[in-house]
Amino acid sequence: SVTLPRVTVFLGDPGFLDAGLPGLPGHGANLGTGARLRALAANPRWGGLDVLLPVTALRDRERLASTAAAVLPPERRGIGALAFYPHQSAPELFADPTERVVVCVDPEDLPATRCVRDRFARGPAPIATLTHGLGHMGCHSALFRLVGLPPAPDSLLCLSLALRDAVADLYATFPGGPHPLPFDLDHVPNGVDADRFRPADAARRAALRERFGLPPGATVALFQGRVTAHGKADLLPL
Repeated sequence: SVTLPRVTVFLGDPGFLDAGLPGLPGHGANLGTGARLRALAANPRWGGLDVLLPVTALRDRERLASTAAAVLPPERRGIGALAFYPHQSAPELFADPTERVVVCVDPEDLPATRCVRDRFARGPAPIATLTHGLGHMGCHSALFRLVGLPPAPDSLLCLSLALRDAVADLYATFPGGPHPLPFDLDHVPNGVDADRFRPADAARRAALRERFGLPPGATVALFQGRVTAHGKADLLPL
């Protein structure tokens, strides 16, 4: 039989696997991360999702069982498609030579994730890091900590070409640079459900304008995102 590769992720809270994100901020980054992890666990192309959690999170076995039941379709249950481990069991998990992809949910965690992978992995274990912006200074310092490490077959997934170029510029301008990139920069935009999000016809647009009290010929600007001055939209200039 063929052994399918597995996905491994370090999480601080199992709430990422719940569609309602209990106990977590409900912003776009967390919503997207949770949706991706749930899709990976349910996808039969993968052997399963291994989730490393703080030991305290493993005490609530009833919550973990209900999470697994909600995430996995019936045909994926009972076959190890979703497994929970304490963080400290990472050396034993990585000692298994099964091919795996390590998902890093925040660039700030990338140095620690790479350290664990480089030290303990006995099989192929490329790291895929999710990022959608560089607005937090902690992200800059984390990426700087990778300077000097040999390039690895890892990927920093960039949602836009502008973000990809910005990360490349960081390694060109970090002190002592330019430095080689310690990972690949791959442009992977967020997917869009075209059945739900598509241009409306004239009748639908007119109905929506009437519903929200918008004049028929008015120009309308829409911002969809968090209103945070440091990395999104600042209300002051508006």
